[in-house]
Amino acid sequence: AMLVSPDQGYFVRENLKLRLLSARLSLLSRNQDTLKSDLAAADATLARYFDGASKDTQTVRELLKEVGAGSAAVALPTLDTSLKAIQQYRSRG
Repeated sequence: AMLVSPDQGYFVRENLKLRLLSARLSLLSRNQDTLKSDLAAADATLARYFDGASKDTQTVRELLKEVGAGSAAVALPTLDTSLKAIQQYRSRG
């Protein structure tokens, strides 16, 4: 449940959607700084404008924390494996 008027609620929800879409793009582009910033802004919006006692709000905030924590574990790919495969191929022939 929202803690603002219906007119304001529309803009709060749209802002939250934009933050979550931006976070998704940041995750896909592996931009950790922007991802963390967008997740923090979305969490702050939920904390400020939504009922903190609501189970739905609590669930979404937990999901945001899980995404933020899990995204740090994503390792960027390196070229080492590809270079080793090329070297092995060249050494055979």
